[in-house]
Amino acid sequence: MAYSRPKHTSRRAFLLLSATAALSGCGLRFGSPEDRIQAEAEESSRGRIAAVLASINDDDHEEERSRLTAAIGPPWTSDNSGFPEIPPQNTFVSAMYSIVDLVLRDIHTLGGPQTAIIVDVAVGASNLLPNWKPAQQRFAQLPAQGYPDFADRKPYSPGDDADPLHEFAKAAFKASYGYTKVALAMKPDSRERRAATARVEALANAAADANTLLKQGEREEAANRPAWNLPHNPSDPGSAKKLAQQLEDTVAAALFGVFEDPAAVPLAGRELKASADARIGFGGRQLLRYEGEAQ
Repeated sequence: MAYSRPKHTSRRAFLLLSATAALSGCGLRFGSPEDRIQAEAEESSRGRIAAVLASINDDDHEEERSRLTAAIGPPWTSDNSGFPEIPPQNTFVSAMYSIVDLVLRDIHTLGGPQTAIIVDVAVGASNLLPNWKPAQQRFAQLPAQGYPDFADRKPYSPGDDADPLHEFAKAAFKASYGYTKVALAMKPDSRERRAATARVEALANAAADANTLLKQGEREEAANRPAWNLPHNPSDPGSAKKLAQQLEDTVAAALFGVFEDPAAVPLAGRELKASADARIGFGGRQLLRYEGEAQ
């Protein structure tokens, strides 16, 4: 079951944001130039993903297609000038390839209240591919420190709220610690123990990458602890798999707000994909992590 974050941007807010972007193109201006550019970049990606989904001409994976469409929203009609038209017809698999490629090409332009859903749809699409390894490698190669052009953008500020990047770093430290317990509860030399051990290191590195971005932005870094409170201590492989899934839910939930920080979007995309894949490895396949956020 996808994690539903209590505080989120609703579908109505998303469509309002989209309408704002459309009106902006008609001569009306909202917010700062940076905010407008960011909203237009998000809506461009969203609209093209919706158009790709609408172009599918086969009956494969009808449930998955329906859920992805519900998450991303409808395509814009042809009377909305400037928005994408429905592309030539696609098979389901070719559409999934197109969505992954589209988002990974656009990711350096994203960062805002709906980027988490856009990237989550791409992660979901990547895990529906028959040959998923190339997409996994592309996500893994996203730069932890962002792209050079981020230096020219307005610095992100969380305002009076908790800093999402700081919260993600804490969640990654906690999950890294939790995976040490997962590994110990797995059978020696098992695939699951090797996978858990790999996540211990990967999550610690993700927390360090987040702290580097926080330091660069002169924001408070997150501190690790010798021990963290866990939902439960696993005593066998079954309970260890359950804990692994819970840890990945915590990581994914913490990443939601990080997608509003343009400089941290590549890191967040990399880690959301890694978390989704890790959850699958421990028997917890999910199509979407933020399914409840898109309603």
